[in-house]
Amino acid sequence: MLDISSMIFRVPALLFAITIHEYAHALAADSMGDPTARFSGRMSMNPMVHLDPFGALMLILAGFGWAKPVPVNSNNFRDRRAGIIKVSLAGPAANLFLCFLAAFLGVINANTEAKEVVMYAKEVAMMDL
Repeated sequence: MLDISSMIFRVPALLFAITIHEYAHALAADSMGDPTARFSGRMSMNPMVHLDPFGALMLILAGFGWAKPVPVNSNNFRDRRAGIIKVSLAGPAANLFLCFLAAFLGVINANTEAKEVVMYAKEVAMMDL
């Protein structure tokens, strides 16, 4: 699990994916009328804002991990039911988008490094499923 050559690709890809995933949740909540994530500083593309130290360590050592959950107050949504659904689906949708983007880039640049990126993108996309 701690193969240094694969970690060179894996760590930046996972940091990027975790950041996009959590930002998608925050953006969806904000667009539905809940400013909680914005007020708590979580509408950021800075990975350090979203990382849970123990979750990041587990991601590296055990191959699974987690980030800090984005704070959401569903009472602030304009349409509570639609807000909960959209916020919940925003993170996995972001993962799928990144997976397709990585696959597209892998097809364009078909070499061994791109194949590793696509493999890790698939891993990231499956994190929430």
